[in-house]
Amino acid sequence: MTVFLSHSGSDTQRADVLRQRLEAAGTPVWFDKENLKPGTERWQRQHERAIEEEVSAFVVYVGARGIVNWVRREVDLAVSRATRSGAPFPVVPVISDRATGSRHLPGFISQFQAVRDVEGDPKAWAQLLGALKGNGGAAVEPEPFFNLEAITAERGHLFFGRKQETEEAGDRLWKHGTLLIAGASGSGKSSLARAGLVSDWKGGEIALRHQVDPRTIDWHVVVTRPGSAPRDMLARSIDDAAKALGRSEAAITEYRRLAREGDPEDVRRALLSGHDWERTRTLLIVDQFEELVHPIVGKKDRQDFANLIAALADPDDPSVCVALTMRDDYTNRLKDEELAPLAARLDSADRAPRYVLPPMTSTGLRASIEDPLALARRSPKEATALANAVRADVGLRSENTAGLQSTLARPGDLALVQFAVSLAWDDRGRHDDDLLRPYAESGRVEGALANAAERVFQNACEKGAEAAMLEAALLRLTV
Repeated sequence: MTVFLSHSGSDTQRADVLRQRLEAAGTPVWFDKENLKPGTERWQRQHERAIEEEVSAFVVYVGARGIVNWVRREVDLAVSRATRSGAPFPVVPVISDRATGSRHLPGFISQFQAVRDVEGDPKAWAQLLGALKGNGGAAVEPEPFFNLEAITAERGHLFFGRKQETEEAGDRLWKHGTLLIAGASGSGKSSLARAGLVSDWKGGEIALRHQVDPRTIDWHVVVTRPGSAPRDMLARSIDDAAKALGRSEAAITEYRRLAREGDPEDVRRALLSGHDWERTRTLLIVDQFEELVHPIVGKKDRQDFANLIAALADPDDPSVCVALTMRDDYTNRLKDEELAPLAARLDSADRAPRYVLPPMTSTGLRASIEDPLALARRSPKEATALANAVRADVGLRSENTAGLQSTLARPGDLALVQFAVSLAWDDRGRHDDDLLRPYAESGRVEGALANAAERVFQNACEKGAEAAMLEAALLRLTV
């Protein structure tokens, strides 16, 4: 058995101690410091080949900063092999005594059996050796679908079917420093930003495509939305990011003050949340940017926040990049006078910073159903059958018909698909753990949401709700 030992740069010394202990116990270890060969392949390809082909187990050392930067890519590769390979492939997170809280195990890796404090606990050391000889706590995703919710970074392992779009958006963001992702309601804008872009930013994928070594940079992310008080919402989001980094209460209080009251340079300092400004690249995501033009936001606050975003997204200063998501039926409001500086940023370079999210392709839709079910350890035959049924119900042809990809005719169908398959997953227990029967019974793609709304309506009426008022409320949710 050879074990791949994954670690961040700040944990190299401690990870090396773990390597020495494992090898002293008779377990060979693939460790970048010892095994990378200069002058041959690029370092990242050597890492990938080792995980995919050369080792028989995977350990990720989780230090005080959690799973960061390029380590995320290595973890994703290991999880993919563990869930798709016919042979057992143990995956074991080793959490150091300096790491506390579940935030150190993002996404699907948190489903694997973790070992804590192998440095100081002999029982933990024995547990690690036992896990490497067994199945490593084979994980099963308990909720492969996400209903009508956007996918966030915490569940980014379930973001499938938008690889090309994520790369296109990420490349524009890198080049221009500002990105507006526009699309219809339910088309997946928020998921593309909060799961796709965040993963590629923190995992180093965008950097690698632009010949930048991601190991030399701290990749930081803050996610916010305008709400009714944009500066306050930004301060809260920075607060959350700083707390996740373990910053002191005094420091966090100062970051909040800078975010609420400061000029763009002050806000840059707040966004950093104590990171070293010389080696940090920060991505600020402002989700649901259409909220900024809602009447509940005063004109002064609207202008202040738009000017702040325009100043932060300075193409001459790559330390901060800004990605916005916005419903396409609101983008005409970017012509408003108080948004002029931001609109100028978005209209530069022949409007390249504006990215209109295209409809999902047939291949992408298949991946969005089959790949989450693979993480849930469902059979490929069952996953393919459900994907085929869904694709037929939304009128998609087979992939690559006449060399072309068919796409969803209505962008909002993507949300209806996710709702329908989520219902099927939740109701499988009433159908002998089958997925196709509850999918059909719920009304399939076209009828699942309407039938669910009808059930809500009937239940509410039975409990005394006024039918006319409830019907008006439900209608307003659909327009």
